[in-house]
Amino acid sequence: MTISKQIPNNKLQNTISDEEIIKMVVAGDEEKYGKIISRYEKRLKGFIKKLIGNNLEVDDIVEDSLILAYQNLRGFDAKQQFSSWILRIAHNKTVDYIKKKKPKLVGDDEITNYELRMKTKV
Repeated sequence: MTISKQIPNNKLQNTISDEEIIKMVVAGDEEKYGKIISRYEKRLKGFIKKLIGNNLEVDDIVEDSLILAYQNLRGFDAKQQFSSWILRIAHNKTVDYIKKKKPKLVGDDEITNYELRMKTKV
């Protein structure tokens, strides 16, 4: 009996390493990237929720992270763990999101200049 008959198809597919899937995707089998998404989407959501809370943008950040990882697969160093690499991408995307959402603080000089401009208009 062959191994594929002993192990159900979905379990056999899960035995393929991330690195093997990446090699297949880079070689042109782009549909295999769906396996990466299946493996990491839930984990990325949990990771990002820990950083920004249960926010509506979590799904967008996950999607952006998965897209960026896909676009940069050729640059992935197989000496690293893929999970660490994709979590770093998600972390960086989350930090970018936080920086964009952070309110800009206005300095005293800006307030004074604004007040002076308003006085001259009156």
